[in-house]
Amino acid sequence: MGDMVQVLQHYGFGELPDAYNWRPVRCEFHGDRNASASYMSDGEEREAFSCKACGMKGSPLTLVAQVEGVSNAEALPLLEAITQRPQGSRSKEPARPRRAVKLGDDLPRACLLYTSDAADE
Repeated sequence: MGDMVQVLQHYGFGELPDAYNWRPVRCEFHGDRNASASYMSDGEEREAFSCKACGMKGSPLTLVAQVEGVSNAEALPLLEAITQRPQGSRSKEPARPRRAVKLGDDLPRACLLYTSDAADE
């Protein structure tokens, strides 16, 4: 289950499925009778909410911050409590190291390209 689904359920949106594309939903933040909001929650990187009626929008972290009236830094432990896992624990491939590569001695220093191929040094 994606973080957005867990956050929305925590704030009274009821049972929601993960949504890999924008899925319409009634906004419980302003007592919506029609589906004026939509959310996306694929359990990986795409986690967002937007309500066209009340203007509430953002990521799971920014929603928690807005609803609770706190900063994003103060909302992080609240989000971790809602999702019951530390944020940033998603399994992603580690970033490959980057190094500068000169294309030629006659090029100015500003003309360096960056590559993720650190094997040839």
